[in-house]
Amino acid sequence: MTQGKRLQILIKQSLYTQKALAEKINVDPNYISILVNSSKPIPDSFKYKLKNEMPNANLKWITDGKGQMFLPSYENENILLTELVNLITNNHTSLLKIEKYKIWFTMEADKYFQNKKV
Repeated sequence: MTQGKRLQILIKQSLYTQKALAEKINVDPNYISILVNSSKPIPDSFKYKLKNEMPNANLKWITDGKGQMFLPSYENENILLTELVNLITNNHTSLLKIEKYKIWFTMEADKYFQNKKV
């Protein structure tokens, strides 16, 4: 199944219409239509807009079909943290060439999530 098809299913399961979702995340409704009908991967920028509107949407499920379509909130936060670290690591390597920045970021993120789970 393509990412577009999974996106289409997710939208239907969330009780949004494509048009309503487009308005919520500030994209053209035609863009969502193109994504759901395409066999190409969905851009990360769109996935993160989607995630902001639907925090329990599982981006991993959209990407590769693994896991559940929606996550419980505690799993959602851990996966978001992992995706954020990966995004920064992959796209901003100049900042993270110095290992201490990567370690600091990870430690701060761990502290944040430990405090939320008290």
